[in-house]
Amino acid sequence: MGIQIVNWLYQNAMAIFISAIASLLISKRYYDNANRESVLMTIIFPIVKLLNQRYYTRRDYEAFFEINSSYALKYLRKKERNKLLELLSVYRDVCRYSKEGADTSCLMAYYDYKLREWCKS
Repeated sequence: MGIQIVNWLYQNAMAIFISAIASLLISKRYYDNANRESVLMTIIFPIVKLLNQRYYTRRDYEAFFEINSSYALKYLRKKERNKLLELLSVYRDVCRYSKEGADTSCLMAYYDYKLREWCKS
């Protein structure tokens, strides 16, 4: 009886191995698809919704930052993660924008330009 079991395992080992590998690959594919859908639903779509708003506010930045701390973030590709961090930084700068700051920056740039012009002559 024991010899028959060993003989049967030996004859069917390749089929068992191929079946196990196929099952593993199919499971991995479904796992990856589910993770990608999770990224879309918890990160990408909420960010698009925030960016489609007419005005960018501090409250939206905090919501953006909360999205950035989501668990699904680990399923982003490296390039996507870098773009998201860059977008977060730019969004923060836009939220800090004020008319007085822009006017001051413009005047300082003009002053710097005139000072360089004066130094050249």
